[in-house]
Amino acid sequence: ARLRSGRSEIIENDHFVVLGWSAYAPILLTELVEGLRTKPRSCVVVMGDQDVATMQHLMRGRLPKDHKTRIIYRRGSPIEQQDLALLHLHRSKSIIILRPPQDDPDAQVIKTLLAITSVRGKRQAPYHIIAEIYNTDNVATAKAAGGAEVEIIRVRDRKSTRLNSSHLVISYAVFCLK
Repeated sequence: ARLRSGRSEIIENDHFVVLGWSAYAPILLTELVEGLRTKPRSCVVVMGDQDVATMQHLMRGRLPKDHKTRIIYRRGSPIEQQDLALLHLHRSKSIIILRPPQDDPDAQVIKTLLAITSVRGKRQAPYHIIAEIYNTDNVATAKAAGGAEVEIIRVRDRKSTRLNSSHLVISYAVFCLK
C-alpha cells in the first residue's frame, strides 16, 4: 500500500530528483529522459503533491517507447524533512526544484532549499541543486539558502508559456547532465 501511494523509500544511487509538480513537469521529464538516453540504468525520482497515479497518467504517451530511464514517482512535500528522507537526496546526482503554481512560488522554493541543505545525514560532497526563482528580489535569499550548492534559474514569466518552459527544461537538462 505504501508503494502504491508513493510513500516508500527509494533505493537508488546517482539518481536525478525533481521536486514539485507543475504544468511543465512533463516537459522537463521528457527532456531529461531524452538527455539520459545514452546513460544506461539512469533514474529520475519525482516528488509532487499530486497522487502518484495522476502523475503517471499525465506522463503516459509523452516518453519515447524505447527509453531506458526509470521514473519513480513519490507523493510528498519538498519542505518536509520526512518526505525528503524517502528520496535519499544524499545519494542523488542532481536535484531540480520546480516552482509551484501558487501566488508566491519563491517562498516555497526557498523553504525547499533550506530543507535540503539542513537535512540530517547530509552528504560530504556538495549537492547539485537547480532552482527556479521568479522575483529578482528573491535571488539573493535563494542563493543564501542554497549556498554554493544551488544554481538559480530566473523565470521571467510567472505563467511560463510552453516556449519559455522548454527553454528552462533544456537549461535543466544541461545542468543535470554535466
